[in-house]
Amino acid sequence: MSEWRYDHTFVSDFRESNRGVRPARVTVAIKPFEWLRESDVKLKPVDAWMRLVIWENLISHQRTYHANINPDLPGLLQANLQPFGPSGQVDFSAYMIDYDAHKVVFKDGDDPWPDPIAIPTDLLSQ
Repeated sequence: MSEWRYDHTFVSDFRESNRGVRPARVTVAIKPFEWLRESDVKLKPVDAWMRLVIWENLISHQRTYHANINPDLPGLLQANLQPFGPSGQVDFSAYMIDYDAHKVVFKDGDDPWPDPIAIPTDLLSQ
């Protein structure tokens, strides 16, 4: 198994316009996608990237986990980090628009971030 090539955890008091402050601990890890078993590779070869996100609300201590898989690394980077809203709905989402600086912003909905996002230095150096 490969190691996570990008693996960062950071804490921030995320300030959202009109939504207040959302203190959170966020872990973001990215690596090439791998099959769990050697026999699975025969099913359908895939070249893709996997991103794991763990978002912990530091007030409620609720953790939310999810993973994204995308054959296109730039597309993976543009996916939201964390959606927010009532169960089954998304009012707004958090997006990491600078992986090296851990810069997170919020926007309505959960569509991919509209602008290109630079590939993190950790992924360029390997």
